[in-house]
Amino acid sequence: MSVFCRGQAVLLALACLGAMPLARAELPVKLDGSGRYVYRQDFNTLGAVSRTYDWVDNRTLPGWSLLNFVEQPLVTPTYRADVGDDGSGSFYSYGLEGDANRALGALGSGAAYFGTPAAGALAGYITVAFRNLSGQDLDRIAVRFQGQQWRQGASDNLNTMVFEYGVGEVFGHVNWVRPGKGFDFESPSPLIGTPEGQIVNGRDPLASARLGGSLPTVWPAGTKLWLRWAFLNNHGFDHGLAIDDVEFRAERAPR
Repeated sequence: MSVFCRGQAVLLALACLGAMPLARAELPVKLDGSGRYVYRQDFNTLGAVSRTYDWVDNRTLPGWSLLNFVEQPLVTPTYRADVGDDGSGSFYSYGLEGDANRALGALGSGAAYFGTPAAGALAGYITVAFRNLSGQDLDRIAVRFQGQQWRQGASDNLNTMVFEYGVGEVFGHVNWVRPGKGFDFESPSPLIGTPEGQIVNGRDPLASARLGGSLPTVWPAGTKLWLRWAFLNNHGFDHGLAIDDVEFRAERAPR
Protein backbone atom coordinates (compact mmCIF):
# COMPACT_ATOMS: atom_id res chain seq x y z
CA MET A 1 0.00 0.00 0.00
CA SER A 2 1.27 3.48 -0.86
CA VAL A 3 1.38 5.96 2.01
CA PHE A 4 2.40 9.52 2.81
CA CYS A 5 4.18 10.04 6.10
CA ARG A 6 6.34 13.04 6.80
CA GLY A 7 9.68 12.24 8.38
CA GLN A 8 13.19 13.50 8.78
CA ALA A 9 15.02 10.50 7.32
CA VAL A 10 14.54 7.59 4.95
CA LEU A 11 14.19 5.07 7.78
CA LEU A 12 11.41 7.08 9.37
CA ALA A 13 9.64 7.45 6.02
CA LEU A 14 9.78 3.72 5.40
CA ALA A 15 8.59 2.98 8.92
CA CYS A 16 5.43 4.95 8.17
CA LEU A 17 4.44 2.63 5.29
CA GLY A 18 0.85 1.48 5.53
CA ALA A 19 -0.27 4.34 7.73
CA MET A 20 -2.42 6.09 5.13
CA PRO A 21 -3.04 5.87 1.37
CA LEU A 22 -1.02 8.09 -0.94
CA ALA A 23 -3.56 10.04 -2.98
CA ARG A 24 -2.18 12.72 -5.27
CA ALA A 25 -3.76 15.80 -6.79
CA GLU A 26 -4.81 15.70 -10.41
CA LEU A 27 -5.57 17.83 -13.44
CA PRO A 28 -9.32 18.28 -14.11
CA VAL A 29 -10.48 17.01 -17.50
CA LYS A 30 -13.46 18.74 -19.11
CA LEU A 31 -14.19 18.50 -22.82
CA ASP A 32 -14.08 21.61 -25.01
CA GLY A 33 -16.66 22.66 -27.59
CA SER A 34 -15.35 20.10 -30.05
CA GLY A 35 -15.78 17.29 -27.50
CA ARG A 36 -12.07 16.91 -26.82
CA TYR A 37 -9.58 17.51 -24.04
CA VAL A 38 -5.98 18.32 -24.92
CA TYR A 39 -3.16 18.87 -22.42
CA ARG A 40 0.42 19.76 -23.29
CA GLN A 41 3.47 20.05 -21.04
CA ASP A 42 6.89 21.22 -22.27
CA PHE A 43 8.55 21.58 -18.82
CA ASN A 44 9.90 25.01 -19.78
CA THR A 45 8.99 26.52 -16.40
CA LEU A 46 11.61 24.35 -14.67
CA GLY A 47 14.96 25.73 -13.56
CA ALA A 48 17.51 26.32 -16.33
CA VAL A 49 20.69 27.30 -14.42
CA SER A 50 22.78 24.40 -13.11
CA ARG A 51 21.95 24.11 -9.41
CA THR A 52 19.49 22.41 -7.05
CA TYR A 53 15.86 23.57 -6.95
CA ASP A 54 13.02 22.77 -4.55
CA TRP A 55 10.28 20.51 -5.88
CA VAL A 56 6.70 20.57 -4.55
CA ASP A 57 4.34 17.88 -5.86
CA ASN A 58 1.38 19.32 -7.76
CA ARG A 59 2.77 22.85 -7.39
CA THR A 60 6.06 22.96 -9.28
CA LEU A 61 4.09 21.44 -12.15
CA PRO A 62 0.33 21.15 -11.45
CA GLY A 63 -0.76 17.52 -11.50
CA TRP A 64 2.82 16.16 -11.51
CA SER A 65 4.70 14.30 -8.76
CA LEU A 66 8.17 12.84 -8.25
CA LEU A 67 8.23 9.58 -6.25
CA ASN A 68 10.90 7.23 -5.01
CA PHE A 69 11.00 3.48 -5.59
CA VAL A 70 8.59 2.67 -2.73
CA GLU A 71 6.05 5.04 -4.34
CA GLN A 72 6.58 7.75 -1.73
CA PRO A 73 7.35 11.47 -2.04
CA LEU A 74 11.05 12.26 -1.96
CA VAL A 75 12.52 12.64 1.52
CA THR A 76 14.57 15.52 0.08
CA PRO A 77 12.14 17.01 -2.47
CA THR A 78 14.53 18.63 -4.94
CA TYR A 79 15.60 18.39 -8.56
CA ARG A 80 18.69 19.64 -10.36
CA ALA A 81 19.05 21.64 -13.56
CA ASP A 82 21.88 20.19 -15.64
CA VAL A 83 23.33 19.91 -19.13
CA GLY A 84 24.18 16.23 -18.64
CA ASP A 85 27.57 16.44 -16.92
CA ASP A 86 26.31 15.50 -13.45
CA GLY A 87 26.44 11.77 -12.67
CA SER A 88 24.66 12.00 -9.31
CA GLY A 89 21.38 10.19 -8.77
CA SER A 90 18.53 12.72 -8.94
CA PHE A 91 15.57 13.98 -10.91
CA TYR A 92 16.74 16.56 -13.44
CA SER A 93 15.65 19.51 -15.52
CA TYR A 94 17.78 18.77 -18.57
CA GLY A 95 18.75 21.30 -21.23
CA LEU A 96 21.50 23.62 -22.38
CA GLU A 97 22.84 25.96 -19.72
CA GLY A 98 20.44 28.87 -19.21
CA ASP A 99 18.16 27.69 -22.03
CA ALA A 100 14.45 27.79 -21.15
CA ASN A 101 13.79 24.73 -23.36
CA ARG A 102 13.78 21.98 -20.70
CA ALA A 103 13.08 18.27 -20.34
CA LEU A 104 12.18 16.43 -17.12
CA GLY A 105 14.17 13.30 -16.39
CA ALA A 106 16.25 11.31 -13.96
CA LEU A 107 19.50 9.48 -13.43
CA GLY A 108 19.03 6.46 -11.18
CA SER A 109 21.26 5.53 -8.29
CA GLY A 110 21.27 3.52 -5.08
CA ALA A 111 21.87 6.59 -2.93
CA ALA A 112 19.58 8.07 -0.27
CA TYR A 113 17.96 10.53 -2.72
CA PHE A 114 15.85 7.68 -4.12
CA GLY A 115 15.66 5.78 -0.83
CA THR A 116 18.64 3.45 -1.48
CA PRO A 117 17.13 1.06 -4.06
CA ALA A 118 19.05 -2.11 -4.89
CA ALA A 119 21.10 -2.39 -8.07
CA GLY A 120 18.87 -3.33 -10.98
CA ALA A 121 15.73 -2.25 -9.09
CA LEU A 122 13.41 0.70 -9.51
CA ALA A 123 14.75 4.09 -8.42
CA GLY A 124 11.73 6.36 -8.88
CA TYR A 125 8.83 7.64 -10.95
CA ILE A 126 7.73 10.77 -12.75
CA THR A 127 3.93 10.75 -12.68
CA VAL A 128 0.96 12.89 -13.68
CA ALA A 129 -2.73 12.31 -12.88
CA PHE A 130 -5.98 13.41 -14.57
CA ARG A 131 -9.54 13.40 -13.22
CA ASN A 132 -12.37 12.69 -15.71
CA LEU A 133 -14.88 15.46 -14.99
CA SER A 134 -16.51 15.27 -18.42
CA GLY A 135 -19.60 13.47 -17.07
CA GLN A 136 -19.13 10.57 -19.48
CA ASP A 137 -16.86 7.62 -20.11
CA LEU A 138 -14.01 8.46 -22.49
CA ASP A 139 -12.64 5.81 -24.82
CA ARG A 140 -10.31 7.67 -27.15
CA ILE A 141 -7.22 8.26 -25.04
CA ALA A 142 -3.78 9.04 -26.43
CA VAL A 143 -0.44 10.17 -25.06
CA ARG A 144 2.59 11.26 -27.04
CA PHE A 145 5.96 12.47 -25.83
CA GLN A 146 9.61 12.68 -26.72
CA GLY A 147 12.21 10.51 -25.01
CA GLN A 148 15.65 12.07 -24.71
CA GLN A 149 19.10 11.03 -23.47
CA TRP A 150 21.17 13.82 -21.90
CA ARG A 151 24.01 11.87 -20.30
CA GLN A 152 25.99 8.80 -21.25
CA GLY A 153 27.26 7.18 -18.07
CA ALA A 154 30.65 5.47 -17.90
CA SER A 155 29.10 2.48 -19.63
CA ASP A 156 27.57 1.52 -22.97
CA ASN A 157 24.82 -0.49 -21.24
CA LEU A 158 21.25 -0.07 -22.47
CA ASN A 159 19.04 1.87 -20.05
CA THR A 160 15.24 1.84 -20.43
CA MET A 161 12.70 4.39 -19.23
CA VAL A 162 9.40 2.49 -18.88
CA PHE A 163 5.99 4.09 -19.53
CA GLU A 164 2.83 2.78 -17.82
CA TYR A 165 -0.73 3.98 -17.28
CA GLY A 166 -3.74 2.98 -15.21
CA VAL A 167 -6.97 4.04 -13.54
CA GLY A 168 -7.37 4.25 -9.76
CA GLU A 169 -7.77 6.63 -6.85
CA VAL A 170 -4.53 5.73 -5.08
CA PHE A 171 -1.17 5.41 -6.84
CA GLY A 172 -0.27 2.20 -5.03
CA HIS A 173 -3.58 0.51 -5.95
CA VAL A 174 -3.56 1.21 -9.69
CA ASN A 175 -3.62 -1.77 -12.06
CA TRP A 176 -0.75 -0.57 -14.23
CA VAL A 177 -0.59 -1.36 -17.92
CA ARG A 178 2.70 -1.28 -19.84
CA PRO A 179 2.13 -0.77 -23.59
CA GLY A 180 5.82 -1.52 -24.22
CA LYS A 181 7.19 -1.03 -27.72
CA GLY A 182 6.66 2.49 -28.99
CA PHE A 183 6.16 3.86 -25.45
CA ASP A 184 9.31 2.75 -23.58
CA PHE A 185 12.44 4.81 -24.26
CA GLU A 186 15.73 2.94 -24.67
CA SER A 187 18.97 4.92 -24.42
CA PRO A 188 19.89 5.41 -28.07
CA SER A 189 23.26 7.15 -27.83
CA PRO A 190 25.97 5.44 -29.91
CA LEU A 191 28.69 6.82 -27.64
CA ILE A 192 30.90 4.49 -25.61
CA GLY A 193 31.06 5.76 -22.04
CA THR A 194 34.32 7.23 -20.79
CA PRO A 195 35.44 6.72 -17.17
CA GLU A 196 33.91 10.12 -16.39
CA GLY A 197 30.78 9.77 -18.52
CA GLN A 198 29.79 12.20 -21.27
CA ILE A 199 27.29 14.93 -22.01
CA VAL A 200 24.75 14.11 -24.72
CA ASN A 201 22.54 16.67 -26.44
CA GLY A 202 19.13 15.16 -25.80
CA ARG A 203 17.59 17.05 -28.72
CA ASP A 204 19.91 15.45 -31.24
CA PRO A 205 18.00 12.99 -33.47
CA LEU A 206 20.51 10.28 -32.48
CA ALA A 207 19.67 10.78 -28.79
CA SER A 208 15.89 11.19 -28.94
CA ALA A 209 12.74 9.47 -30.13
CA ARG A 210 9.10 10.44 -30.57
CA LEU A 211 6.98 7.92 -28.64
CA GLY A 212 3.42 7.15 -27.62
CA GLY A 213 0.09 6.53 -29.28
CA SER A 214 -3.44 5.43 -28.42
CA LEU A 215 -4.14 3.78 -25.06
CA PRO A 216 -6.68 0.94 -25.44
CA THR A 217 -8.76 1.72 -22.39
CA VAL A 218 -12.15 3.09 -21.31
CA TRP A 219 -11.79 5.88 -18.77
CA PRO A 220 -14.92 5.95 -16.57
CA ALA A 221 -16.47 9.29 -15.63
CA GLY A 222 -15.29 10.64 -12.29
CA THR A 223 -12.20 8.44 -12.02
CA LYS A 224 -8.50 9.24 -12.03
CA LEU A 225 -6.13 8.23 -14.82
CA TRP A 226 -2.39 8.10 -14.11
CA LEU A 227 0.61 8.22 -16.43
CA ARG A 228 4.03 7.34 -15.09
CA TRP A 229 7.60 6.99 -16.31
CA ALA A 230 9.78 4.60 -14.29
CA PHE A 231 13.55 4.90 -13.84
CA LEU A 232 15.85 2.10 -12.68
CA ASN A 233 18.97 2.06 -10.56
CA ASN A 234 20.73 0.20 -13.34
CA HIS A 235 23.72 -2.08 -12.81
CA GLY A 236 26.83 -0.03 -13.44
CA PHE A 237 26.73 3.66 -14.34
CA ASP A 238 23.34 5.09 -15.27
CA HIS A 239 22.50 7.33 -18.21
CA GLY A 240 20.44 10.51 -17.90
CA LEU A 241 17.05 9.97 -19.58
CA ALA A 242 14.14 12.41 -19.85
CA ILE A 243 10.74 13.19 -21.31
CA ASP A 244 9.68 16.33 -23.16
CA ASP A 245 6.71 17.75 -25.10
CA VAL A 246 4.09 15.53 -23.46
CA GLU A 247 0.66 15.65 -25.09
CA PHE A 248 -2.40 13.95 -23.59
CA ARG A 249 -5.74 13.75 -25.45
CA ALA A 250 -9.09 12.36 -24.37
CA GLU A 251 -12.53 12.20 -26.00
CA ARG A 252 -15.53 9.96 -26.49
CA ALA A 253 -15.77 8.03 -29.74
CA PRO A 254 -18.87 8.90 -31.86
CA ARG A 255 -21.84 6.64 -31.16
